[in-house]
Amino acid sequence: LTLASMNEGDGYYELAKRKFLGYFNGWKRMCENTDAASCQSTPLCNNGTTTCLPGWEHTDDLSSVLENGSVTGADEDAIVAMIIAVKAVESDTTRAYWYDEVLDWADRSCTQFLADNTVLSSLGSHRLVKLGSCSGGWGSDGNNPSYHAPGHYRMMRDFQQSITTRDYSRPANVNSDNWDMMIDTSYKFLKTTQCPDTGLVPNLAFVTEVDSETLEMH
Repeated sequence: LTLASMNEGDGYYELAKRKFLGYFNGWKRMCENTDAASCQSTPLCNNGTTTCLPGWEHTDDLSSVLENGSVTGADEDAIVAMIIAVKAVESDTTRAYWYDEVLDWADRSCTQFLADNTVLSSLGSHRLVKLGSCSGGWGSDGNNPSYHAPGHYRMMRDFQQSITTRDYSRPANVNSDNWDMMIDTSYKFLKTTQCPDTGLVPNLAFVTEVDSETLEMH
């Protein structure tokens, strides 16, 4: 957001770009540390050698992973940060040298997120965000309403639609229809779990699909 609020003439613009690159490299290192088999179907980043969603706990110096399995809330925020950074610098007179790499990581991470951080309902009418790649989902698997960010998913969908060429094949379930289904399901999920008196949502909810249009919290 800092980058997006600046222009090339800002005195702190280069510093902001360096700060972003540091955060990106930290995220990338965590992904490289993470076991490629941590509940993610196919590693997609780093030309298919690294999973795009890092394990949820690492050593302080990011030298190794302590716990595999991603966390949806962190994944979606990091992906959106990459998208914002790419859009912030794409019209610069001289693009940042990291532009192409971050764009590729952002696109592949969107793909990994939809493929491995969501789960289709039994009727095939809803696609629900999980707690992470290895946990959460429908019913007794549990879910956290605070992880649901339909605005993020709209940005991811639109970003992927804007890419005209890519050098990898997306899984069949990564498409605009499934992004739309996930966005719609997240709005329904939040409405279903919202307390009618306060408007707040709990930090844990058990939700099932009633029919093709309705969800229910238990």
